[in-house]
Amino acid sequence: PTRLDLTTRFIAIVTAGVIILTPFHAGEIALGYVTQPTAKTAIAVSLLVLLAGFGAYQAFGKVTSVLEASRAGVITYLVPVYASVLAWLILGEPIETYHMMGATLVLPGIYLTAKG
Repeated sequence: PTRLDLTTRFIAIVTAGVIILTPFHAGEIALGYVTQPTAKTAIAVSLLVLLAGFGAYQAFGKVTSVLEASRAGVITYLVPVYASVLAWLILGEPIETYHMMGATLVLPGIYLTAKG
C-alpha cells in the first residue's frame, strides 16, 4: 500500500473511533465527569495522536510493505510486552508475575512463528 492509502485508512479509523466514542463521552458529561483541559493534557493528547497513533500506524505500514503481511502481523503480538516495559520505564509501574508469564508465552510464540 502507498503512503496515501495508509493515511486514508488511518483517517477512516480515527473518524470511526470518534463516532463510536462520542456517545460515551456525552454520557460522562451527563454524569458530571467533566475535566478542564490544560496545556499539559493538550500536549499529552497531541503526542499520543502523532506518535502512538499516526507514527506507529505509518511504521507498521512500512514494515508491511517490506515484509509479507503474515510476518508483519506477528509484530502486533509484541504490543503487550512493549506496553508493560514502557509502563515500568515511564510510569514506574512494577513488573508483576503475570507480566513475566505473559512475556514467557508471547516471545517463544513469536520466535516459532518467525522461524517457520
